Order: sequence, then structure tokens, then C-alpha cells
Amino acid sequence: MFFPDVFAVDGNTVEVGFRILPGFYLYKDKISVRAASDGVMAGQLELPEGKLKTDEFFGESEVFYDAVVGRLAIARGTPEPVSIDLEIAYQGCADAGLCYTPQTVILSVDLPRATASGASTATDMPAPMLSEQGRMGQIISMAPIWIVVAMAFGWGLLLTLTPCVLPMLPILTSIIAGEGEEATPLRGFGLALSYVMGMAIVYTAAGVVAVAAGAQVQAAFNQPWVLSLFAALFVVLALAMFGAFDLQMPSAIQSRIAGISGDQKRGTVVGAFIMGALSSLIVTACVAPALVGALAVMAQTGDYLRGGIALFSMSLGMGAPLLLVGAAQG
Repeated sequence: MFFPDVFAVDGNTVEVGFRILPGFYLYKDKISVRAASDGVMAGQLELPEGKLKTDEFFGESEVFYDAVVGRLAIARGTPEPVSIDLEIAYQGCADAGLCYTPQTVILSVDLPRATASGASTATDMPAPMLSEQGRMGQIISMAPIWIVVAMAFGWGLLLTLTPCVLPMLPILTSIIAGEGEEATPLRGFGLALSYVMGMAIVYTAAGVVAVAAGAQVQAAFNQPWVLSLFAALFVVLALAMFGAFDLQMPSAIQSRIAGISGDQKRGTVVGAFIMGALSSLIVTACVAPALVGALAVMAQTGDYLRGGIALFSMSLGMGAPLLLVGAAQG
């Protein structure tokens, strides 16, 4: 929906622009830019006048449709050519009625040699505060890869404290129990590892694919009839949870799943992998909010490798307790 970019005008000035898909708009007062590199300060972003719009989220505001370009003064500690990183924050909505959460992206730009006056004012401007989402995105996009892996793994461990992981325990236990007397701690650990890898690989692939098609998918989900359909679905699920009625899959599907489940209980590595892949659907609701930083970096900077590694590492963190359960059950 919103595609930021940055261009160097000269050694002390850059242009920050946004391409905006039809049916979407950006709030002028939600756009900000700060320098994310040492020895560099960014001034106030100068934007043109926007179009006045009244919506249900922020009342009357200046907004931009289609495209917008603003200028930004850069103060540097050295006049030499340099590549700098800029953190760009923004927020927008859809005419259909969906408003997005604030987004942050870090983009790089190569500056030519600066003038002496521009280089001498590098300490004159105060440094803006870096948002929580901005810090997460900066870590994923700029930190050494081992830090990304360690932090994502830690986030996954924290997610094991949520109820979303609990349904996986009886599934994994039943798979290992299918081994009967042949089950050993090593065998149980191997089955658990296969189960966790199925969950991690499928979820990582799904996240990368979803972000790769993010603009098309999110545009489709902004349609009023799609939003209404999902709202009705959540109401039905809520009523079922409170016991208003029993919500079950058709008997034919239940029989098919029971057959697949029976095969997996025999304790095969492939079966455990398949069940782990299917179980990844259970944790989607809990994992998606925690991965907003990784998804933002993947969508806005195109760094699918780092984002994918973060997704995979978080999935492994979520599966770490399952490995202990597998070894104990063996």
C-alpha cells in the first residue's frame, strides 16, 4: 500500500518519497524521518500541503494520495561521501475503512561530498527518540546475524508461556506414545525435533510468501465484504466457545484427519514432521503480533533472508520446550 524511498539531492539534502496505491492514503502528521547512523543528524522533513480529510480514526487531518515527496536537510560530521541510514515512520489508512498501525522502515542512501556548512552543523540538531518497533526493525536489518538469531529465539521462548503452545503437547505425546516399548529418549527427541522443524519451516515459508504478496493480499482484505465476512466468522467462533452450539468439521473430513493422525501415531519421522506442519496453524494468532518487526523489515526493505531467519529462529524458540517433552516421553 505504501512504498517509501529516499534519494540524495546533494551532500546535505535528501528527498523522501512515498508511492501510495489507489484507495489508500497517508497522514501528513504521522510521517517523520530520523538519522539512524552515527555522526549524522536529520532536520525537519518538509512536506507539501495535503488534502483535508475527515475519517473515523483521527478526525480532520491532512492526508496524501497517490504519491508525495518531501525534502530533508542532513547535517554531517564529515564532508566526505558517505552512506547513511534513515529511519522513516508513517501511518496510513484505506478508503474502505481499515487503518493500519504505525510502520517504521530503515532505508540507506549514498550522499556525495557535503558542503563545509552542512558538515559543521552535525551537532546542532537534537536526535529524535527511536520507537520500540523501530528498534526491533533496526536490530533485524542491521545487527550481526547471531544477535538476530538469539533475540528471535528468545522471543519464541517467551511465546511458550502463552496458551497457544499448550495444544501441541498432547499431539506430540501421542506421536511418541505410538512407538510403544521401542520409544527411547533419543528416539523421542528425534521425533520432537522433526515435529518442531515441520512447524518452523512451514511457518517461515508462509510468512515469507505472505509478505512477498503483501500489497495484493492486504489490498484484497481491505474490501468491506471481506472484513464483514471475517467479523461474522469471529462472532460464530465466539458463540461456539461459549457453548451456544457445537461447531464440528464434516464427518468425512474428520474421518480423513483421523486416518492421517493414526498413521502419525506410529512414530515416523515424516509423520511427526507433517503433524508439526499442521500444528503451526494453531500458533498463528500468537506469533503474528510478535513478528511485526520482522515482517515490516521483510515487506519494506525486501530483506527476506534476515526476516526469514528471524521467523525460523522464533519458531525454534517456541519448539524448544517440545524437545524436552519429547526426550522425557521417550
